[in-house]
Amino acid sequence: MKFADQARQAARVLSRNGQKPVTRQDLGDRLGIQTRKDMRRVDDAVRALVKSGDLTKNSPQGNGVYRWTGQAAKPSKQEVMWRYLRARRAVTAEELQEVAEASANYVQEWLRLLDSQKVGRWEGDVFRLVKDPGPEPPRNESKAEYLRRRREQKKQALAKLDAAFVAVAEARLAVSQMEEG
Repeated sequence: MKFADQARQAARVLSRNGQKPVTRQDLGDRLGIQTRKDMRRVDDAVRALVKSGDLTKNSPQGNGVYRWTGQAAKPSKQEVMWRYLRARRAVTAEELQEVAEASANYVQEWLRLLDSQKVGRWEGDVFRLVKDPGPEPPRNESKAEYLRRRREQKKQALAKLDAAFVAVAEARLAVSQMEEG
């Protein structure tokens, strides 16, 4: 289970389905978080839960107390387009733009993906669904792999940068501790 899903479940349980307020510290304790560094994951999860509507701030001051609302997240543009395409079976790019409130470029890129996966095809200005693989929208595995590689490269670059900062700090300390002679 992903950490975000664990945090969502912990927030629901701790709040007794919205009956009791929850703090970030409550969530950290429930998730077995022990260090400040690991609490960043909790903070990220809380922000995601607030953004999705599952948690709301319990007071206008934003004092770190939240209430479980359990509202479902708004579907992504891709999910909206996929549901619309499955329901209609034939659509125009303009229809998808309007329904999903997406840019023309995003819609065109998504339709090219479906075309390349042989899920649909163009018939003039109309895109027709020819194979329905189910309720989940098809994934762009090559783009997902590219993004995974980029995240890993970024992580490695940040680790090198952190190591360089440590080396500079140690060198400065060594210089400052040298006796002048």
